[in-house]
Amino acid sequence: MPDGSAGEAKSLADMLPEGLTVAALNTAFESQAPYIWIRDPKARCLSEGETGFIFSPSRRKPESRKLLVYFTATGASFDPLSGFVTERILGSDYFGEAHFRELVGEDYSGATGTIDSGLINRAGPSAHLIANYHLAIIPGCSGDVFLGSQEDGPEPSLGLSNVERAMRALRRALTAHVGTLKELILAGASSGAIGAVGNSGQAKTIFPEARRRILADSAMVFPDEFLPPCLQLIWHQRWNLAPLIESTGCSQCSAPNANKGGLYDAMEHVVSRTPGDLFAFISSAGDSVMRWFFWAGIAAHNRGLTPASRCESPTSVNDGQSYTQAVTETLERLRQAGGNVRHFLLEHEEGHA
Repeated sequence: MPDGSAGEAKSLADMLPEGLTVAALNTAFESQAPYIWIRDPKARCLSEGETGFIFSPSRRKPESRKLLVYFTATGASFDPLSGFVTERILGSDYFGEAHFRELVGEDYSGATGTIDSGLINRAGPSAHLIANYHLAIIPGCSGDVFLGSQEDGPEPSLGLSNVERAMRALRRALTAHVGTLKELILAGASSGAIGAVGNSGQAKTIFPEARRRILADSAMVFPDEFLPPCLQLIWHQRWNLAPLIESTGCSQCSAPNANKGGLYDAMEHVVSRTPGDLFAFISSAGDSVMRWFFWAGIAAHNRGLTPASRCESPTSVNDGQSYTQAVTETLERLRQAGGNVRHFLLEHEEGHA
């Protein structure tokens, strides 16, 4: 059965968590299975369960220097309401090897599992589009849209560090097998889209030679007038976003506080710092799921509070028109800042991802 077993340790490095992960990736290159589960002994889900990521080497072009990292779409836990919904989505032990087998099927091909028919399905109708890419699928089981570094509290939120360890292990294994990476795509839908953009800063540090392409489906971070600082502060207090801000390399940016959010500034810095990198966004006009994501936290926070203590926003995105306005204004600001930005707006849709 293909798995993340590393076998007997050969050196001190192989005895460390990253060494074990790299050894499993080395095994994946030699395996004939389309997908391999890579166990990360240090990665943790929201439930504190152990997790890892999925790796699929390019079989058409094993020597390829191209990598696609896909961030899965899951929920976000930052208040009692969103925490309840996310727990219902993720379950108590998401995401382990059993879920991996369910996703790709017992034959590990993707043809018989629950994996969707999009780019990440090696057996699907779009498989030819990434046939020359190595593929890593990172499950979003940390409840923090891949951005958190919170080790304390009742539930860990370690999405950022989970991703960092995966990418560093991928760099070591790919360098050993194919050489320096030339092209890197970070892609995701819903919470995975925020993860793809948010982790692009540390991806640039880990893969400095690679040209980046970021594909974000149905989610982005808005400026403070659309995404109030008080809500960003709620996220920061739950997830600890300070390491995320630091990973962008923005010396003028700070973690969210009561007066300034900071998340948009960090995103703008990442998007504009390397004009040759492409950031492509897909949005649905009036996306009801994203409107709920931005405002459910405010509603839960405000319950029972006096008007002076409530989290308020100068511009509401509760309706489809205002949400679309927030999207278009955000993207225009990114372009004016020097970002290489593309946008595809599904004007007749109120759906998501």
